[in-house]
Amino acid sequence: SYLLYMGFMNNDCSSSQNITLNRWIHAAFVFDATLLRQWVYVNGVLSRTCTAISPIMVWNASSVTIATIPVLAGTNDLNFFQGSMDELTVTRRAKSSCEVLERATLMARFPFD
Repeated sequence: SYLLYMGFMNNDCSSSQNITLNRWIHAAFVFDATLLRQWVYVNGVLSRTCTAISPIMVWNASSVTIATIPVLAGTNDLNFFQGSMDELTVTRRAKSSCEVLERATLMARFPFD
């Protein structure tokens, strides 16, 4: 089974449902530094909520790694994400569940004929 996973400084939170391999999904991870709350969304729907014990501590851009679990890395670091990402967005504020759902599901068609 494969789960979406958000973790930092022993603040681990994973999705509650399995993720199907080789299928596009919308994944969103939200962290509210004021409330120390984490939310994991799958296709715009809340999958799990967790409470962190400490805030994210990021000193510079080189200290952030996306899509790997360093503790599980072997000598070859083969645990990196093996798929494709269409878009990655980092914001300075925690998005609401409505914003996450809109981003995951909003589609538009603009015909030019």
